[in-house]
Amino acid sequence: MQGGGKGQQTQPSVAVTGLQWSKDGQFLTIATNTGYVHSLLTKLTALSAVSGTQVAFLTSLTEITVVDGLEDGSRDKAVAKALLQTEVEPGFLALGPSHCAAGMNNTVWYYRCHSPTPSNAAANGGVLVGRQTYVGSVDRVALTDTHAVVSTEGKVVVHRIDAAGGDGSGMEVLPRKDTDKPISEPTVAGPFLIFIQGGTAIQFYDITGGEVVNEYRHSQRVSKIFPSPTGTRVVLIDVQGSAALYNPIDDNCLPIPEYPRTAHTVLWDVAMPSLFAACDAQLVVPFLYSHNTIDGPKITQVCSIDLGRSDDDPSQHPSQHPCTTALPPGNAPILLYDGILLAQQPNGQLAAMRLKSHDALPLPAPLQGCHDALLMPEGSPAGGGGGDDAQRVFSEFRQNLALGRAQAALMCLMELEKASSADNMPPVEALLSRLARRCLELMELEVALQAYRKLRRPDMVTWVQKLMAVEEKLLLRAHIAVHLERFREAQELFMASSCPECALDLHWDLQQWDQALKLAKSMAPHRLPEVYLRCAAQMEQKGEFEQALSHYEQAHIHGLSPDDIHKHPQLEHHNLQASAGLARSCLRVGDTSRGMAIASEISRTAHDPSRPAGVRQAAMGVVRECAALLEGVNQRGEAAELCKLAGLFEKAAALYIQDLDFDSAGPLMHKIGTPKLHAQYAKAKESRGAFMEAATSYEAAQDWEAVVRIFLQQLNDPAKAFDIVRKSHSIGGAELVAEYCKSKGNVSGAIEFLLFAGKMEEAFAVAESRDEMDAFAKALGEGGTSDIHLRIAKHYETRHLLGKAAQHYMTAGHFKQALNLYLRAGESELDNAIAVVGRARDDLLTRILTSYLVGETDNVPKDPSYLYKLQLALGNHEGAARTAVFIARNEQDLGKYQVAHSLLFKTCKDLEAAGLRIPQSLWSDLTLLHSYILVKRLVKLGDHYGAALMLLRVARSIHRFQQHVVPILTSAVVECQRAGLKVSAHQYACILMKPEYRAHVSDQYKKKIESIVRKPVKEEREPDNAPCPTCGAPLPEAQLECPHCLNISPFCIASGKHLVAGDATQCPHCLFPARYSALVEAAGNEGQCPMCSQPLHPHQLERIDIKDILRRHKALVDVQKEKDDTAHTHTHSHTTTNGTQQVVPGGVGGDVRSNGHE
Repeated sequence: MQGGGKGQQTQPSVAVTGLQWSKDGQFLTIATNTGYVHSLLTKLTALSAVSGTQVAFLTSLTEITVVDGLEDGSRDKAVAKALLQTEVEPGFLALGPSHCAAGMNNTVWYYRCHSPTPSNAAANGGVLVGRQTYVGSVDRVALTDTHAVVSTEGKVVVHRIDAAGGDGSGMEVLPRKDTDKPISEPTVAGPFLIFIQGGTAIQFYDITGGEVVNEYRHSQRVSKIFPSPTGTRVVLIDVQGSAALYNPIDDNCLPIPEYPRTAHTVLWDVAMPSLFAACDAQLVVPFLYSHNTIDGPKITQVCSIDLGRSDDDPSQHPSQHPCTTALPPGNAPILLYDGILLAQQPNGQLAAMRLKSHDALPLPAPLQGCHDALLMPEGSPAGGGGGDDAQRVFSEFRQNLALGRAQAALMCLMELEKASSADNMPPVEALLSRLARRCLELMELEVALQAYRKLRRPDMVTWVQKLMAVEEKLLLRAHIAVHLERFREAQELFMASSCPECALDLHWDLQQWDQALKLAKSMAPHRLPEVYLRCAAQMEQKGEFEQALSHYEQAHIHGLSPDDIHKHPQLEHHNLQASAGLARSCLRVGDTSRGMAIASEISRTAHDPSRPAGVRQAAMGVVRECAALLEGVNQRGEAAELCKLAGLFEKAAALYIQDLDFDSAGPLMHKIGTPKLHAQYAKAKESRGAFMEAATSYEAAQDWEAVVRIFLQQLNDPAKAFDIVRKSHSIGGAELVAEYCKSKGNVSGAIEFLLFAGKMEEAFAVAESRDEMDAFAKALGEGGTSDIHLRIAKHYETRHLLGKAAQHYMTAGHFKQALNLYLRAGESELDNAIAVVGRARDDLLTRILTSYLVGETDNVPKDPSYLYKLQLALGNHEGAARTAVFIARNEQDLGKYQVAHSLLFKTCKDLEAAGLRIPQSLWSDLTLLHSYILVKRLVKLGDHYGAALMLLRVARSIHRFQQHVVPILTSAVVECQRAGLKVSAHQYACILMKPEYRAHVSDQYKKKIESIVRKPVKEEREPDNAPCPTCGAPLPEAQLECPHCLNISPFCIASGKHLVAGDATQCPHCLFPARYSALVEAAGNEGQCPMCSQPLHPHQLERIDIKDILRRHKALVDVQKEKDDTAHTHTHSHTTTNGTQQVVPGGVGGDVRSNGHE
């Protein structure tokens, strides 16, 4: 026998005389021979209450447990928010934001809930705040934060919870009159008490104000109501089992389609207010309420959307299937949160499960990591999606689309773009198209805009942006309906909106002219000319020229004054279109004289400089159309005249030539570009001995062989002929020039033009026989076959011209031979050897060249810069960066600071151009070197404080400046003394007075430094602070890392300090950031950028948002590593009272050194 999960055994001395189960199987009663009767509890009553995400349920006959349903990630690890001990076994429960009520019959006990702590452990997590006995039997109780709502025998009692147990004063009883109809289904939602009165009236009672604030009367008797947590939506179930959703905000009630009549409860999703689920004993059916759609408010059953690959467009024809979830037997749903259904099991315990409509979505944040504890519906994918990444994201997209979560669906598609697509999956473009259409249906214009941008549909992007400016919903819905080709609905919406003329525009766009004319006559007579014009254009296209002529005449607006045209220039354009159509129609119906007269009048408009350019251009187009029509009916003379008026000189000349009227065509030839016409004209000139004019016309006709022939044979100008062949690459002309060169003994010219003529073998033979291979190679360039370059290479190799031979071996693709020859040629050809390896990308060749560069081949290491060039040639920018750091540090050790700075800067720009991040070591070295270089400029400007800050930064890494340790530390002492940083000056003066440095200190400063050492100063100038560019906290100007937000600011290239919001800019050449004020001063004084040395003028600079600079810096520099190394550096330093970091005094080889830089 089980009782509360524990086995019990009767005393062995007592004999059992009888056993009897209760009808519900909850109790087992035992009779004994001693006359005692024992009753054993075998299972608890499934009793629960919900408030938000809090759940109260029985864990024993007299114990109530309150838990957070979301924190109850697994069924056996619930963490109690409160444990309440009751006096009797309750018959019902109620839960509010901070109270719990338990009752039996007509008595209710009220408890304040709080989590058990050592101080109130005796209270078991709850305190009884009152007990209230009511007149009748209590049906249900609902709680707000301050009030209790008690339903008893058709009445509702409302009173403050803290007044429970009193004399009953302060209680509000509804209905207030005994004659009023009884109340049923009282429910608390937000600040309202919502109930049914008289079976059909749904009333909203303001609990705080004590008044009914809204009432709705349903057409049928209502048996149940299920309001949303805020009370802004109410599901109504009538006595026939039909359901509707009532919106008290707009007093609209919508029927719920396909609502299961067996459903006994409705749960609203706490996290998604538009989602609710109807539940019966076996199934959970989710529904989605969409308030804003092109159809108005709409309720749909949540379905799974099948977007599988098919011949049909999946964006237009997705199939849908109801998405219901089966309930385990005996489970009672009590809470729904973002698709997680919390149900009470028959044993009273709680169980969480995912709805099938959400089983592919990520778990809500409170339940992350608790997936294994959820009961998954049959057929759901394991792990919240399962399968590969693409299939998982695709399933997530489908469910977000079905749930109307447009933004989440778009994020899925952005993730899907990065994953490999599965075979059964539509392309991302089709899914984006489907999402965009769904967004339009839901009027989610922001997401639709993003989807069309991803689709690269600038037309749709522009259209959606225009829609976003429309404020009227009816008008907005109508425009979207037009796009979705729901024209009848669009017309109705337009007619009901504030802009009914849009219905006219709709028929106009659909070219439904009968309806358009009807609407224009009734609602927009002022638009009749425009409608007649469009109608006439359609008739003209159909060939109905007589009717088009009539409509064009009616489209003309008469009586326009110059003032009207000035105010409304579109009216002139309208009349021009009408006149153009009239002229075309006249010509087509055979009224040539009238058509020519109208076209001539239009041509005067086209040449009138006082008319707008658009009008003149349109008029010119009309004249051209009329000319084409005349040409079509073989009236070439009139057509040519109109072509000249329209500026169609080629066409006019062609018409004259067709009529063999060359005299009329002659004055037009200099305006003609048609080769055929120029060729005909050139032949005529050549036959008359006008060779220069003939050559000009041949050149216009692009008959280059004829041009070359005339310059060689008639005009005796070979240089001009040579230039023409080089520019035109004419094969025939090249052959003529090659023969000419042979006849004149010009071997190099003959070789060059034989190559132009494509006679490769002949050119090579001439070059080889005349030892003019250089001319051949120069003329050939990178062209030619690999075989010919191989032959050239062998020719040079036999003559020991190793560099030239290697060049052609490389061009021929024989990279190994090319590399060997370059290496044999010596160090002068190393750059070319690097180019060979970079082009070949061969590991063996790379190893050969690397071995040569590092000296393994001849024991003579080459300049390290060649290794850097090799890495760049191989495209290994990261390796090049490491090499650059190595070379720069060598140069720095030699005291060549400007050389090292230039190399690091160039490497940074190379990495940026390659889309790679700058390593921390490279960026730190550049920061340090630039700080050193800035010192001289700052001292020259008289900014001793800024110079001192930069010298302190350099001094902290003085081991990187071994060639100038004493001068740098001396400068640091002097500038710190000038800037008032006397403590810092004393510290470095002490270092200079050490034996290893004292002898090297300049006599000019030795006494002064000794004086500073003898007279230490304990107080130092307070540092100048500026807001951190990231968090705004005060930060010393020379400190790049903020101790508050732990972010590192880019350094200013003009001052070396950190950047400041509102005073940020960047060099337009190198794009390195700076303080605007500092860089303007530097550009004004020096005329160049302190970083890249490019010419720079203050007017080229403009202030830039600091967020853009920080975002670019974060993407460019490996900030995380820099932070780590900077933190390591700070362990070797300490901060003085003024906030300036100082090194611990010691030798240069000891504490002064640091492994990183600010």
